[in-house]
Formats: sequence, structure tokens, C-alpha cells
Amino acid sequence: MATVFTDVAAVEENPTPETYLDVSLSRGKTRCVQAVYEANGAASGTVINVCRLYKGERVLLGGALVLHDALGSGVTLKLGDDDGTGADDDRYLEAASAATAGAVHLGGSVACINKVPHEVGADCWLTCTVGGGAATGTVRFEAHLSANN
Repeated sequence: MATVFTDVAAVEENPTPETYLDVSLSRGKTRCVQAVYEANGAASGTVINVCRLYKGERVLLGGALVLHDALGSGVTLKLGDDDGTGADDDRYLEAASAATAGAVHLGGSVACINKVPHEVGADCWLTCTVGGGAATGTVRFEAHLSANN
């Protein structure tokens, strides 16, 4: 058997000025934002502004959730942003079924594995886009963000 290092552990083991860790990736300040939206027949294509994301923050993998009621037949939700690095309406969560009540982790799909953590390039909104049909019910968001300050 071998002992191996993640990218973070390798830098911590042998730090040099060239390899200092970005504090937002290791022991940065973490902030949690909780928000709720009551959908009342929100049409497919409706964009919900969840919370502000600020330049330099990182949206973290797995530590954030979308919890929702059964929103309606065929309804999907996806999470993204438009932070100046290119609009990506499903950067954090690709279209996930919300037809039955459930909870979904941001970045929880394999398709998002290389998208998070994502460093926000410019102030923008974290957005949730409704798809597939009209949504009615409660959607709760919890986003975990890391920043250097």
C-alpha cells in the first residue's frame, strides 16, 4: 500500500512561496446563505435569484442543498450563475427532477464534478431555473461559500 496526497495535502506537506494555498480552498472563512422561495405556478423558464455571489467567493461542493416540495409533474430545477466567466445556468446543479419532494446537493451530479468549487469571476446572482412545467410549492436553498476575507 502507498500513502498519497491530495492537491491540498501536497502543498501543506511542502509549502513554498510558489505553492501557498488559496485560503478559500483550505481554511478560508465559510459562509452559509439560506433562502426560500414560494412558487405559485412559476412557469418553465422562470429564473429565481437565490442570493448574491461576490467576486472571489467559491461555491463549495456538496455542502449546499436544494430542498423542495413536490413541485409538479415534469418540473426540474437547475442552479447556476453568470459571473463574467460565461453564463452557466447549470454550473452547480444540472436539471434535477422536482416532481416529487426531495433534497439535492449542489455539485452532486457527476456532470458537475469539474465545475465546483468554482471561483466567482464577478458579482452576480446564484440562480435557480425552473424547467419542464409550472412549479408550485416551497423551494429552500442553502449555499456554502468560501472567501479569503
